Amino acid sequence: MSPTQKLLVSNLEKSLTFYLSLLGFEVERHDEIAVLRLPHEQVLELREQHGAAPGMARLLIDDAQSLHAHVELHALAPFTKLKRQRWGTWEFALLDPDQNQLTVYSMKVT
Repeated sequence: MSPTQKLLVSNLEKSLTFYLSLLGFEVERHDEIAVLRLPHEQVLELREQHGAAPGMARLLIDDAQSLHAHVELHALAPFTKLKRQRWGTWEFALLDPDQNQLTVYSMKVT
């Protein structure tokens, strides 16, 4: 199992709306914490904490190209274009509502 990635958010409900519209994965709620179960045995934990500095997470998905198109279509505004990295992954990055940087990547495009 991959290690759990953790991000701090100022408003858990607002962040969950963003992450579910973006990623749409299974969610477990525990008071001020939400746990998102992602593909490839990844876990992303969102914890509500006001005034926290932004963090970063790298999320492996099956199809970065399709998600990039979804993000553009719904005006979630990726701040980088989908790009093939020299190490072979296809990646793009965007900011969540708390300015946490998400780098989304896959091993191939469709």
